[in-house]
Amino acid sequence: MSTPPNTPRLALVFSGGGARGAFGAGVLYQLRQTYPELVWDIVSGTSTGALIAPFAVLGLQDPTYFDTVANLYRSARFSDILEWNFLPSDGLFNLHPLKNRIEAHLKQPDFTAIRGSDVCVILNATDLQTGELVLCTQPQYQNDIYQKLQQSLPRVRFVDFDNNFECMMLASSSMPVFMSTGTCGGNSDRLVDGGLVDIAPLRAAKAASATHAVCVLMQNHEPFPVSRPNGTAGVGLRALSLIECEILRNDVADTSMAIQTRNYLSTNGLLSDSNVVQIVNWLDQAAGVLEEVHVIQPKLDIDSDLEFNKKVPSDWPENSTGAFTSIMEARFQYGRRIVQGLASGSAEEQQLDALLSNWPSL
Repeated sequence: MSTPPNTPRLALVFSGGGARGAFGAGVLYQLRQTYPELVWDIVSGTSTGALIAPFAVLGLQDPTYFDTVANLYRSARFSDILEWNFLPSDGLFNLHPLKNRIEAHLKQPDFTAIRGSDVCVILNATDLQTGELVLCTQPQYQNDIYQKLQQSLPRVRFVDFDNNFECMMLASSSMPVFMSTGTCGGNSDRLVDGGLVDIAPLRAAKAASATHAVCVLMQNHEPFPVSRPNGTAGVGLRALSLIECEILRNDVADTSMAIQTRNYLSTNGLLSDSNVVQIVNWLDQAAGVLEEVHVIQPKLDIDSDLEFNKKVPSDWPENSTGAFTSIMEARFQYGRRIVQGLASGSAEEQQLDALLSNWPSL
């Protein structure tokens, strides 16, 4: 399905982040509350973002799906997501509880509604054997997206929507070593967390012809100092967090820089200069038709990917005076507060508020 040129298209891009996905669920919920007329055209998700993405599509047709995904994250505990592998083969835990949780809240009519939706949804996973970025989207969007990504690195392949969408939700959520790998699309290759390639899957949103993107990051792309990690698990999770920050910066910063450079050349009448033709070609490849990229992210540390069960003050992470509640509830409410504060926030946040308030009347 081709998009007419110069058609404004808004993308919501949900990053990976495990248990921190409760922050993203809070952001999604509050976006609908604060900007009730807002409609997005594209949703791209990796890992925990791939779990949120289907509800972001369905919620535009039936707002109760925003409540559903909110409650799924607010109530989630470790045992609701992961189960210990007594004889670990390719992961310490399996995702059977998460699979059961998905199937309890998304039925075949929901997948049928997503398939026929005017909103393009793209789930991202990584092929552990070939290194390919594996995507799943509705059939009507697949060819256009592939045409724009076929020359990209790493290589890209697609799995069929009808038989693999739920499978891709799980595969994209599978953190290597910690969780068992999966297979989708009749291929024996092992699929794992899409965050190994694109933690913030902006690449897929660009290929779907997004002109404006809101990247919902489950952690800040600048690492926060923490106390000394304890034990092998603590050291491993901290190292993983630092790697994620670096990939997040690359996912978002490269595109933002390409947009800024292209805008500078355009403002100064240099786009047609023969000396910068190759630069312009690279900028077009890096930015696509994107005009703006905005980021919504935690401003403070909200703990690790695998922390589901801790109790924290209800006003955490900004304060520590509220009654104790689950960390999942606190992350969800923090995501809501971040969106509520856009209109009175920094210049960049106010710019995003203006975009969302007036979309698509640009």
